[in-house]
Amino acid sequence: LAGELLNPPLFNLSGVTFNATYNFKASPTVTAYELPSNISGTLTINNVNGVILNATTTAQKLTLISGTLTTASSSALTITGTNASDVSAGSGTSFVKGPLVRTFPAALAAGTTYLFPVGKSSYNPMALVDVVTTGTGTAMIQAEVFDDDPGGTPGTGLGALLVPPYWKAEPTSLVDITVDQVKFRFPNRSNLGAANLIGKSTTSNGTYESIGGTVSGSSITSDVQNSFSY
Repeated sequence: LAGELLNPPLFNLSGVTFNATYNFKASPTVTAYELPSNISGTLTINNVNGVILNATTTAQKLTLISGTLTTASSSALTITGTNASDVSAGSGTSFVKGPLVRTFPAALAAGTTYLFPVGKSSYNPMALVDVVTTGTGTAMIQAEVFDDDPGGTPGTGLGALLVPPYWKAEPTSLVDITVDQVKFRFPNRSNLGAANLIGKSTTSNGTYESIGGTVSGSSITSDVQNSFSY
């Protein structure tokens, strides 16, 4: 798809699976009329020069092959598939540059990791580990990373804040469901040591309290939490 239709088409997608793939183009592609707001199949990004989402969009799955997908608060991407595999693993050359919303099912037991392959100037992913939900609906959780210094201060258990970057995770929809347990994991981190911990604050420039940190290779994982913030 090249994003160059002059007039909006009329989509009749009832009963079909609609997939959209953006392949190589010499410049970044800005989505337009060719992309419906609700994709019943997979949105695939395979353009080394990137794709810019121009409107709020939902898709069952996201596949990242090459290039960044730029989103914003006014053009966020929501993945409606509830399987961890419904978002393909990102990389240093292919990630979501902005907010990404993932959907979590009811009665989810611990043991699954949901990756948010986000970044800004570089790939800085976040993952939710061992998510436990109760209820009968679905939960939608949005994550984004920022390259700025939030201006916060270290609180209990922390001697200093190693920023940038910092992340934000928050529920955008809780329909008859409760997120009872979650661990935050930050893979792709370099120079981690036993003294490193994860800090959490209710505001970006607030006081960051330690929520633990178990280091394994280039990943650090928090203790169990039941709320979201910065």
